[in-house]
Amino acid sequence: MSDSAADRIVIDDEVLARQVQTLKGVASRIGGITGQAAVSLGGTSFGALNSYLVGPVNHWAGRSAECVSTAGEFSTRMADGVATARTIFAEFEQQTVALLKQIDAAS
Repeated sequence: MSDSAADRIVIDDEVLARQVQTLKGVASRIGGITGQAAVSLGGTSFGALNSYLVGPVNHWAGRSAECVSTAGEFSTRMADGVATARTIFAEFEQQTVALLKQIDAAS
């Protein structure tokens, strides 16, 4: 073996950091549009003959807003999960490198 195993362990922290930032950005952008999806139409929005459409359209607009909000929450939760994984990977990497150095020193 030409290199120590400790020298070849690589967990790309930059990739994880970019992923966290991307997910946080998505959550922020989604949060900014949630209110827009929840806008209700007035009773005469489709005219008197089509006023029956307002209730269902408002219902589905509300459901759409819920979906958008849930997507934002999921993005935030994924960002938190990746950030936690990033911390755990870094700690594990440090512990593993230290252990492999001890093994190399003993041999």
